[in-house]
Amino acid sequence: MKQTQETYKGMIGLDLDGTALDEEKHVRPAVRKAMEEAIARGYLVIPATGRPVRGLSPEFMAVPGVKYAVTSNGSVLFKIRDFAAGDWEEIYRDPLPDETVWKVVAALKPFDVITDCFIDGHGNMPLSMKDSVSKRGLPQGLVNYILEDRAFHEDWEAFVRSRPGEVVKMTIIFDMTGNGAAEKEAAKEALAKIPGILVVSGGRHNLEVSRDTTGKGRGMLQLCRILGVDPRNTMGCGDEGNDLDLIERAGFGAVMGNADPEIKEKGDFVTATNEEDGVAIAIYEFLKRAENGWVQN
Repeated sequence: MKQTQETYKGMIGLDLDGTALDEEKHVRPAVRKAMEEAIARGYLVIPATGRPVRGLSPEFMAVPGVKYAVTSNGSVLFKIRDFAAGDWEEIYRDPLPDETVWKVVAALKPFDVITDCFIDGHGNMPLSMKDSVSKRGLPQGLVNYILEDRAFHEDWEAFVRSRPGEVVKMTIIFDMTGNGAAEKEAAKEALAKIPGILVVSGGRHNLEVSRDTTGKGRGMLQLCRILGVDPRNTMGCGDEGNDLDLIERAGFGAVMGNADPEIKEKGDFVTATNEEDGVAIAIYEFLKRAENGWVQN
């Protein structure tokens, strides 16, 4: 780990999709203002996301003072020098073992899914599945993001095999126009038989697989260790199953109003939806508690 001269009062980890971003994948003005206020008060604000580094929101990363990122559900951490210029440094990585990747691929053979491997900062999908991305009942904003970010390979398996030790996360996309919900549950049961993996849901349409030593919360706390931030003075905010590790490990766990009821039960605070500036409300609540002397035990 590299030494740093940076000092922060605390850390705020924000999920992107369904949380810091609205349904059109934009950072709302009130959310940006709250982020800027927290940064001005000495807090580090970071994305804590299932996305790879190349898929991070340019609007989020353009906020001055956003200098680090927890990506791929905590599997890879980055120091960001200039996001727009593609200038970043990987400072921590916890990839899936190669043999585990192929066990996952084999377990998914019976299902109608798109399997997506995160390598070198972005997703990689079979070229044969490209046209089906827009036909699986996904929100249009998500379709646009996938088609813009992913690399599509004619021989996907050969490409993945050519990059040993580099798969940090796998995303499995189901067809929600058909029997996708039932297939998702069956696939989850099949994946549960594979040791050493963490399987979470990043939305109704997918499952996400990473090493069982990862998670957005684990990633944020690893970054706290690197930067010398008190892990008790942290906030995590999200809306989906892949955010539970972040919500539960943070000193202050905030849950979006658009989250399912079972997710809301896990937080310290339920805020408004991502269309109602919920992240801004949660940030101000955290700042109020933290600067009144509160630190979670």
